[in-house]
Amino acid sequence: MAKMSLIPPPPVETSAPSRRPNLRQAAEAWTLLALQPALFVVMNNIYWIEWRGGHDVFDVIRQAYAFETLGFPLSLAAAGGLGMAVWRQERERRWLFRASLACLVGAFLCFGAHIYATYVEPQLLFVRHVEIATPKVERPVRILHFADFQVDRVGPYERRAVAKMRSLAPDLILFTGDLAQPLAPATFESVLPKLAALLETLEPPLGKFAVYGDIDGPLRKKMDGHTGGFRWLNDEEASIPLDGGRLRLLGLSLGDSAVGARRQVKDWLAEGGAKNFTIVLGHMPDFAMSLTDVPADLCLAGHTHGGQVRIPFYGPLMTLSAVPRDWARGFRPIGATRLNVTAGVGSEHGSDLPSLRVFCPSEMTLIELTPEK
Repeated sequence: MAKMSLIPPPPVETSAPSRRPNLRQAAEAWTLLALQPALFVVMNNIYWIEWRGGHDVFDVIRQAYAFETLGFPLSLAAAGGLGMAVWRQERERRWLFRASLACLVGAFLCFGAHIYATYVEPQLLFVRHVEIATPKVERPVRILHFADFQVDRVGPYERRAVAKMRSLAPDLILFTGDLAQPLAPATFESVLPKLAALLETLEPPLGKFAVYGDIDGPLRKKMDGHTGGFRWLNDEEASIPLDGGRLRLLGLSLGDSAVGARRQVKDWLAEGGAKNFTIVLGHMPDFAMSLTDVPADLCLAGHTHGGQVRIPFYGPLMTLSAVPRDWARGFRPIGATRLNVTAGVGSEHGSDLPSLRVFCPSEMTLIELTPEK
């Protein structure tokens, strides 16, 4: 019997499993990583608005701010980093390199915008200058109008703002509401004494007058309406003698500034003389819409913060006021009267919002009444 030799079959060449990442899986992970914070914010707001019957507007802004300035750039940075790691293994995928680079650049720009909007622009403070020529004064009168200080704590910015007010040497200071808005651990009890002492350093010769804003309710109980030497006008008037005439002030209540006080203002104007320069103060500018045919010399308001976030060529995203969008900041004639709405010295802190401004820096207005030539 022939002897048979067993010849082993030729070895089958096998390749070790590739450690190169699966491009499809990486792209899926990349997409999910980038979209996860956005989905969380959207679903959370849908939950509150649709299923819980409402949502505090400033809480929505706070969540959007946290996502747009922190969550979104972190997502872009993570997506860009992961994309670059995959591209190093798949270098022929030029589209992946470009997309990843765009994500990293976008993350850098978003972080820069976060720093600017939170720590730079809110610390800027501009003075808007307005001149009104009128036959009702015989010498120049400098009026400083500011609003929406919304002090969360008394620090370097607040001291710098009051120092700027002193340096303008106004004859009269008018404040149109929203003085303090403490953030924990600060309280009204801890903030108001320091703020009152700071405001006491303002000593205009014609006095300091104010109206209450929508966050000033605690002031009435805690400071008895005498914060910082201001006289608070709540549906009250004040008269200031001038050479040859008077400055007459009418301070509206918060409710009247919101819904209008046409009859009240007309009756008040009828009580004065032709040589009186009349100023109506209200926290919200809405009252001015009912006065366009009422010859008050000047209406002053705040509340809108100028929108606080403005988009070039579009304007403020939100004003919380019924006035036209272009009325939300600045000085303008409106029919028979004039209106100045200041963008505010401070920033909104509702729902623990940090100071936040974009293309709408903090400001105060210096209005100079000059004799008409």
